[in-house]
Amino acid sequence: MINRDKVPAEEILFPPGRNKRPDKIVVILRGLPGSGKSPLAKKIKDVETENGASAPRILSLDDYFLNETNEYEYEPELEESYRTSMFKAFQRTLSDGWFKFIIIDAVNAVAAYFTQYWSAAKLQGFQVYIAEINSFPEHCVTNSVHKRPLQDINQIHQKWETTPTNYIRLDLRGIIQDTTIDEVEMGDSDMDGEAVEEPVTKSPVKQCRWESQTEHDEQSLNQLDGVKSSSRKDRSPSPDVMEQIKLMNKKNKNDGKKHVHWADLVERENAEKRQKIGFHIGGAGTRNYLNFTPLLETNLNNCCCTHMKVT
Repeated sequence: MINRDKVPAEEILFPPGRNKRPDKIVVILRGLPGSGKSPLAKKIKDVETENGASAPRILSLDDYFLNETNEYEYEPELEESYRTSMFKAFQRTLSDGWFKFIIIDAVNAVAAYFTQYWSAAKLQGFQVYIAEINSFPEHCVTNSVHKRPLQDINQIHQKWETTPTNYIRLDLRGIIQDTTIDEVEMGDSDMDGEAVEEPVTKSPVKQCRWESQTEHDEQSLNQLDGVKSSSRKDRSPSPDVMEQIKLMNKKNKNDGKKHVHWADLVERENAEKRQKIGFHIGGAGTRNYLNFTPLLETNLNNCCCTHMKVT
């Protein structure tokens, strides 16, 4: 007879069992600091996404001890208030209804710490599982990525409470063997205690210019495309155009007419260049640039060019 007070994790995470599991699930992790709760939470999240489900919502108490530089700083005097804040975040997650799979990642040494999560989740129709990771303090202090001292871990271990029998426990042994503990990987070192740096192998395939370009700004993209930048801010009138501007503005200074902006004369200069090379745009609504220059000349003289700006 199967003991339904303890469910194998594979039964709710992998097919075919996951196809018959409850629609809404909360997994409450509990274990000493450094026992591997956070890597296990990530493992469960990865299994869910690999099976085509949405990523579970992970609420971790460790996140509340991160400072502004994203470094972990444990402050025991703040732990109680952080637990309160985390439970409020859990209640908001339940009421929002966006997540059908929620993971609680905390030490939860005392049953009272996780009982409130169980009660709130059950009221919202969630099936709640308690997943406990058993580990020795000496092992935890070695694997603790947050470097919690052995004295602190021993104190938590001494006040540890067993999971009440009325809770459904999740047996993690089936997936914990496949879980790579990140704390162990990050702690790999040589005999001198210095981190071992993996050798970097250089690819024999030469990168193209696009792959080697770190910042693809407008200028670099134009260079890769083999074109010149067309940014208007880089355009400046030629000396001849500037001289024409001075003459025309001097002529029209007191005649009450609108003055010609240098952009209009630049356009005329460009039109003359196109006329020399016989540039032509075909199609409805366009005109031959061979006949465009006289019209532009007339518009400039009448100060009615479509590109004119009032100064």
